[in-house]
Amino acid sequence: MNNYQKKLERMFATGELQPSVGLNDLLVRHDDWCNCFRGGECNCDPDITLRTNISIEDTLKLYEESRKAFRDLVNKKKL
Repeated sequence: MNNYQKKLERMFATGELQPSVGLNDLLVRHDDWCNCFRGGECNCDPDITLRTNISIEDTLKLYEESRKAFRDLVNKKKL
């Protein structure tokens, strides 16, 4: 099991993450050296944030921001 899954399980077990009924958004930010960016398993200590009861519009905005950040990171690595 990778670090991301271990941390999620620990956060659910301790009550640090408490999903609610409705639309939830889980934001996971890995370190730029994490193996997950090279096709491997997560080996960093990712930042994990859960937002609950968010609107669909906010979810789509977060999704687009995440895609842009990932594309920017990939493009930066190509240079």
